[in-house]
Amino acid sequence: MAAARELIAQAHLLVEDFPPGTLEGWELGIEDLQQLNPKLVLLRISAFGRSGPLRDRQATPLTMQAASGWISARDPQRPPVQVGARISEYVAGAYGALGALTALRSPKPLWHNHARRPAGERGPPRGTPVAIRFRLRQRRCRLPDCGCST
Repeated sequence: MAAARELIAQAHLLVEDFPPGTLEGWELGIEDLQQLNPKLVLLRISAFGRSGPLRDRQATPLTMQAASGWISARDPQRPPVQVGARISEYVAGAYGALGALTALRSPKPLWHNHARRPAGERGPPRGTPVAIRFRLRQRRCRLPDCGCST
């Protein structure tokens, strides 16, 4: 564990996809990571969220496709089949990478809970689609436009 702490102290980004509570069990929770490296960006990806009734549920590509509705969107005259690609993993990875890169470019630390906005801070209202919030954050960080906006 000492080697992991040494690496984290020098890292810019930590990507974690363990079941909820794993890092905390290793005494590498949010507060511990903040003390090791205040500038660290932590990206946490979990199949069914970090809280809630399904947080500890095991995930496979098949269960993720079933939960997201991809399997039920197939031909109703045939038995359910798995989509060829691991779409949920690709999408989670793409959004995670976008969020991590945006956070790395942010001029201030992002350790606060994004569900609550600090008093006086301006930003998009809650409920704004994630893609729009990411784009607004990218503009504030002066990231280039991808050329896909109209």
